[in-house]
Amino acid sequence: MADPVDDHVSRVAQTSDEPLRFQPQVQPPIARLRPVFVIAFVATAAFALGVIAWDMWIHPREVTAAEPAAVLRGCTSLEVEQTVRAAAMSDIERAMCLAVAGKIDRARELLHTMTDPMRAQAISEVFNVAHPIADRGDDESAGPIMALVVEFWPDNYMAVFHAGMAEFALGHDAAARLQLERFLAMYQLHDVWRARADRSLAAMATHTELSKREAHFPE
Repeated sequence: MADPVDDHVSRVAQTSDEPLRFQPQVQPPIARLRPVFVIAFVATAAFALGVIAWDMWIHPREVTAAEPAAVLRGCTSLEVEQTVRAAAMSDIERAMCLAVAGKIDRARELLHTMTDPMRAQAISEVFNVAHPIADRGDDESAGPIMALVVEFWPDNYMAVFHAGMAEFALGHDAAARLQLERFLAMYQLHDVWRARADRSLAAMATHTELSKREAHFPE
């Protein structure tokens, strides 16, 4: 008969031969940012942004776009032919220069050679250059330029207005009437611009002398 004690010892010995398996009872540690590190990071970032802003204020970046005055330097009837030969000049700048110099036909030819997007940009630049010329009252120069703008940009009501007022001041009543009537059809606001167009049309209807025509704002 087997001894119960021996059987128990034998079973214990068998189980003790198996390696013990460790079962982890906790989750892996989670990395956590300490508050002091967060505060230090925020302070460093704020300081860096402050330094960048201060440097930009002290040393502002230069504007690379060409100033209109620089582009138009040499754009006179005597200098324009030499000016537009400059290799650094773009076709848009050449069109501006030719228009300001009174070479309207040459400017028109150049505009026709451009792609649609380039032509739109060029005629916009021509208008921006001609606008202050018209405001100064130089109708002899501004009139043909504004007429060129209207030719390529008929929806520009201010170009239509200035083209009409230039013709009005020069006594070209048929052309002035055409442009000013177009302007009134396009421009719905009842303000000083519409009032000037109305007065100009009335002056032409009564054959007002050129010396008595009010073509510009009083100085």
